[in-house]
This record gives sequence, C-alpha cells and structure tokens, in this order.
Amino acid sequence: MRGAIWMVPTMLLASMCAAQISADSISGNAGIGSATINLTGAETLRATANSAGYYSFRGLRPGNYIVTPSSSGYTFKPVSQTVLLGNGNNAASASFVATAISVTETGLAISPATASFSAAGATKQLEVDATYSNESSLNVTGGATYVSNNTSVATVTQDGLVTAVASGSATIVASYGKMAASMEITVTVAGVAHSISGSAGAASVKLTLSGALSAAVTSASSGAYSFGGLPPGNYTVTPSLTGYTFSPDSRPASIGNVDLSGIDFNAIATQHAVDLSWSASTIGNPVSGQVVVGYNVYRSLVSGGPYTELNSSPITELTYDDKAVSSGQTWYYVCSAVDNLGNVSVYSNQAAATVP
Repeated sequence: MRGAIWMVPTMLLASMCAAQISADSISGNAGIGSATINLTGAETLRATANSAGYYSFRGLRPGNYIVTPSSSGYTFKPVSQTVLLGNGNNAASASFVATAISVTETGLAISPATASFSAAGATKQLEVDATYSNESSLNVTGGATYVSNNTSVATVTQDGLVTAVASGSATIVASYGKMAASMEITVTVAGVAHSISGSAGAASVKLTLSGALSAAVTSASSGAYSFGGLPPGNYTVTPSLTGYTFSPDSRPASIGNVDLSGIDFNAIATQHAVDLSWSASTIGNPVSGQVVVGYNVYRSLVSGGPYTELNSSPITELTYDDKAVSSGQTWYYVCSAVDNLGNVSVYSNQAAATVP
C-alpha cells in the first residue's frame, strides 16, 4: 500500500517536467541577409538573419506575437506578420520579401563644425551623419574616412577622434560615399616657447621654416642661424642661396619640450661651365703638306670683343669646356683654326652664353 501512495506524485512530477521543457518557436526568412527581426507581443526579442536571410526564435511561451523585419535601404512585404503560438501550435513560420529602396545620398554633416583646443593632446570625438533622398538619415561616423590637412596641428583617427598637436589651424575632412564635409580646428597651446638652430654652411643663406609655424631667417657670416619663439610641433627647415646647393636640401625638426640644435647643412658652391663645340675647318687651296692641326678659343664680356684667348696651345678636339665663368653674366665666344705652318685663321662667327 505504501508503494501505491508514492507512485502518484512521481507520475505528476514527470508530467510537470514534460510541460516545462516544451518549447515553442517562430522561424522564417527575412528576404535579405543580416536583416534585423523584431519580435513583440507575449515576449519582446530581437534577432539578426543569417547571410541567407534565415532567422529563428526558440523557447517562446504561448501567446500572440508580431514579427517585423527591418534593414537599411529595404522595404518588406508584408510589413509585419501576426503569429499565434499555443493550443497545439508550437512552431510557426513567418517569411517576407525584401525590396531594395532606390535612394541616393544627398548630404553629409560633420559635428561639431568647428573646434578649439588650448592644450596639446586634447581630443574631440566627431559625429558624421549622411542624409538621403527619401528624407532618412544615418549615423556613418564609423564608416566614414578622415584626413587632416595639417597633422602638425591636429590629427584624426579613422574612428573620427581628433587630437590637438600644436598651435595652428587645420581642416578635418570626412568622406562617405560620394559626399564630403569639413570642420575647422584651431589649436592655441600656451607654454614655454622653444628654438631651432644650426649652421647653414655659408653666410647670407635664407632659411625657411614650415610646419606648426612659418618663418624665415638669414644666416650670419659664420653660417649660424636660429628660429625662436616656437611652440612644440613638427617643422621643416629649408636653406636657399643663389649659386649654392645644399646637402641635405631640407631637414625635419620636431620640438617637444626642449630647444633643438644641430640642424646643420653643407653649402656647396655651384660649378658653372659653358660647353662649346664647332665644326672642323678646311684649308682652301692648301700648299703641299698644309693641314689644320687645332683651334684657338676666345672669350669676351662684350659682344664683338675684344676677346681673350683661353687656350695656351691649339685644341685638337672640336669641343671646349669653359669652367672659368661666373653666374649672372653673358659671355661671348669665337674660335679660329691653326695649321701646321703656324697660320691662324680669322675669327669664326660669335656665340653667346648666359650663365644663370
């Protein structure tokens, strides 16, 4: 008799467990991959369709549900479906047809439109929104691309985070699709000013500074130069002087919290030359054995002469390089033929060369 008494609650417990593990479900196809499926009603849930558009909700309790799909750029037919779970119906299906909306991007807005910083390292997060022909809008901050036109003043990451670097102005441009928007950055860093110094390699060299600030100075007779009053930042120093080339032609200079020295250059005087060439001469009615043996080259600073002979003995080639010329002058040249008997011809026609 005691065994019969215990069998009843055991059977009831098994029946209760069977009811608890009964799971209702709703599944179907959204009509487009990665669509968002919103479930409302007896429970509120959300799912994302797989790449083929399939989705499912499992473990639902009985009740009325509304299934609504959504995806940017698409409409759905039907817009939503009502599903009843329970009363023997523990598995329901709701599928949709997705149709792409023909919309175009009409604008791009960046926020804030301007920003000011008072300290290096300060940051500002940008927000970028695209607008479309169907009057919808979309936050595209994470999908836009960014560029700073002056990274020595402010930099920007591809997440839209702007960081101040040094005093100055910069423009940040955000691009998305075929649209672009810009914002203006002003950085004013208060603090101790620093200097950049070195040797230009020669006197009277013009040195140009570009970067966080722009400036120009002229080197002293010793070649020394210095730029002062500079905020921290990235700079480039470029020397120039007529008649000289420089090695290197420019140098980068980055200032942190100390002065920067030793930004030196080698000044190399430009070697000027005039390359001359002429045609071979012949002797009219030569005597027996008479031949041309060379040429004399003459130079003058005055057109038409008088000319100064440049060679000490006849030149046997048909070319001559005059390396004893200075810049900023026009030089005039003639040549004459010399034979083996010591005879010298009249001057050739005059040639002129201007050395820059």
